[in-house]
Amino acid sequence: MRDAATADEATMGRPKYYEMDGALRANANRAWLLAFLMIPITLLAIGFAVFVRLQPPTFIGIGPHGDPYVLGHPPKGTVTDLATGGTDQFMN
Repeated sequence: MRDAATADEATMGRPKYYEMDGALRANANRAWLLAFLMIPITLLAIGFAVFVRLQPPTFIGIGPHGDPYVLGHPPKGTVTDLATGGTDQFMN
């Protein structure tokens, strides 16, 4: 009689098998949801990395009078229009 009462008390303290299975499925569903939410973030990060990598580096030079300029771009204030023949203000 004591053995039956002890066995009943032991089984009452444990959760049912379907409760444990439900918890496992809920955790698995959360993991899948998190994985699928990370896909757009990952693609965005890869896109930014490619965008930064494809841009040419910026080189800053120093002119003869000590003024900085970006190599490959015309200096500020220069006129490089086809209507003016491509002359700039420093050639005057």
